[in-house]
Amino acid sequence: MPERDEIALALLSDTTAWATLQESGRQSVASVHFRSWHQVRLDSLWHSELEQFGMPTGTPEQLIVAGRMPQDHPAHIRLFPGHLQGARLMVQPPLAWSRPEPAWESQPALSPDGSVLFFAADYPDGYGGTDIYFLVRRPDGSWAGPYNCGPSVNTACNELTPSVSRDGRWLLFASNGHTSLGGYDLFAAAINPFFWTWVHQGMPSLPPD
Repeated sequence: MPERDEIALALLSDTTAWATLQESGRQSVASVHFRSWHQVRLDSLWHSELEQFGMPTGTPEQLIVAGRMPQDHPAHIRLFPGHLQGARLMVQPPLAWSRPEPAWESQPALSPDGSVLFFAADYPDGYGGTDIYFLVRRPDGSWAGPYNCGPSVNTACNELTPSVSRDGRWLLFASNGHTSLGGYDLFAAAINPFFWTWVHQGMPSLPPD
């Protein structure tokens, strides 16, 4: 059997997680249970109509995953909302703001309260390479955005794998730009508390600065 590579782990609790796996160039996801940090059980792989998928974020009842349909261009990765029924991933149409042209949108990361979705994308209007963007969930469940995280996060190089700390104070991400030590390094950008106030107040107009 081909060797599997574990390329991402999303912790749900102290005992459960979702692992994104890669085997022969194809991605898939499996649920993981921890009996201890030395005893880990990998459950059966998720099944889905998506051609390949990975990097889930959220809860089993309401999650977002990156993937593509069989008829999509191989480079056209989009973000799909969905939920789990056992090991079956039930997906809805991709988020409505997805670009119609082939684009790579991946590595979604929900904030702890589920109000903001960060992700990486290679949109042509970015700063270069892949940038980190975010969406804000409206009260009706739709999403506003995407908004580029700006030059304090994004560079002419690649920014990837966003994640939000549990207290909402930090955005963590990888970059081969900024002042790195070579290759991809891990960076942390402080999130101003006013950002969460702005989100929870319904995103009122911001001053020019």
